[in-house]
Amino acid sequence: MLHSSVVALALAMTAANAQAATSVSKPGMAPLDANAARTATANFLSPLKAAARAASRDLWGYMYYANAWPTASQEYGFMAFDAATASNFRDLRTEEERNMLPNGGSSLYNGKYNLINYKKNGNSLRITHYCLNTESKWHSEFAPEEVTSMSLLATETATSQLTGKVYGQFYTNDMSSFEFGVIDYDKMERTAIAPSTHKYVAMGVSSEERVYAVATDGFLYEIDTKTGEETKIGPTGVYVAPSSEKSFGQSGEIDQDDDTFYWASFDANKHGALYTVDLKTGLATLVADFPHNELFYGLAVPEATPDAAAPAAPTISVSFNGASTTGQISIVAPSKTYGGSALTGNVDYVVHAGTQQVLNGTMKAGSTSSYDITVPEGMNYITVTLSNAAGKSKKASTSVFVGYDQPKQVSFARLKIDESTGKSTVTWGAPSGTLNGGYLGALKYDVVRYPDGTTVASGTSATTFSETFTDRQLRNYYYGITPVNGTKRGEERRTPAVRFGDNIEPPYHESFDTENDFDLYTVLDANSDKYTIDYP
Repeated sequence: MLHSSVVALALAMTAANAQAATSVSKPGMAPLDANAARTATANFLSPLKAAARAASRDLWGYMYYANAWPTASQEYGFMAFDAATASNFRDLRTEEERNMLPNGGSSLYNGKYNLINYKKNGNSLRITHYCLNTESKWHSEFAPEEVTSMSLLATETATSQLTGKVYGQFYTNDMSSFEFGVIDYDKMERTAIAPSTHKYVAMGVSSEERVYAVATDGFLYEIDTKTGEETKIGPTGVYVAPSSEKSFGQSGEIDQDDDTFYWASFDANKHGALYTVDLKTGLATLVADFPHNELFYGLAVPEATPDAAAPAAPTISVSFNGASTTGQISIVAPSKTYGGSALTGNVDYVVHAGTQQVLNGTMKAGSTSSYDITVPEGMNYITVTLSNAAGKSKKASTSVFVGYDQPKQVSFARLKIDESTGKSTVTWGAPSGTLNGGYLGALKYDVVRYPDGTTVASGTSATTFSETFTDRQLRNYYYGITPVNGTKRGEERRTPAVRFGDNIEPPYHESFDTENDFDLYTVLDANSDKYTIDYP
């Protein structure tokens, strides 16, 4: 459970923002708080009606609200529906209570649907992580996990199907503002990239790993994945909310096969509809109104289902030796179609490293072949698809770090100073490997002495360094060792500080200009009140 003062702040925020949508009634009853929306004004364009329907495919999402039950189960939960019509709802996993509502962010990748749910529980806020296996009847991968960090809560998230990276807009830990970042649901860790200027209600990642999002001001923005910079593209034409504090729950996602941005909108007038959003202009095109005014959280685009006569997915493996960026890929073509019948004849294969096509050709069904491929240095996400006259297979994918990789820190770093001679000896251990499992190769080391920051050794292959101090002014000395692998540098590891020098003779003055000066002294709790001071 979370501390009540923190929870009070969190609940105050959720009462004023998108969580207004979590107070809606069951289907068939009056929907949302009438004060949470206003009539659309002339400042907003009228969205276009789609002249041609979206390409046929399914979308998934959590149905949180509707005027009438869209399926026979008469329950809330995860449903599939047609992207072409915003109808034809089918249950995926439903529940009587909305425990798995993904109102704190979600991600679909490699058959796993991760989600964060948060809700008021008495005087506290309960945050729960779920992981559902979409390829096994949406069964839970493990028991729901309680989460204590509010910084894992998102207003909206989007997943790259190329890298598995999950981008999102998240609350700061004190729930006072938003920031753009990346979340790892396996480790339940989040990395901040930059503070957010706008609040977002729908977000997606393109096939080129570019993040787009619809804000409460009704505009589409592109968010830089490295800096978090928000670039306005154009108005959607949808009146999303009268203010960022009064938007309703909704969601979006980009189909990375064709970069169609789907937006399951629930606008300021409490109108549920499916739109596609033009990534170049921002303009939203209406696919269809949801037939029962459905409100969806956690929109996801599952991989398209192949034709029954198309090939089943291939099996692949890759290998690279040393620092070379040329390696081999092994492709095992299936002997069955996606529908389970015998697959005969030839199939075409296409190999991508990221978004770059690196190989294509033809091979026999049921055969195994190996081919040379050349890819860029660094982390590569390799995908292979097969096709025949009936269509494409599902993708087979793997990831591999190719070429020189960044070394890990040295395994240890120690410092010893002989009091009588002033000889300083630094020793360290080689890194245990690389950060991403890539090539390590021959190592050299740079050594820096502190507190003066002087480089005392550069490009040494030894794992020890010595020097003798002639200056006996009392100081704390320590060293930093950085492993170097070609052009890649590991993180510096520093030795513990060792005090060396003659005793202080009065008269003496210390102005504590640096932290190193401060560290020469031991801070005492003279009055035993358990309070001490740190260097500012």
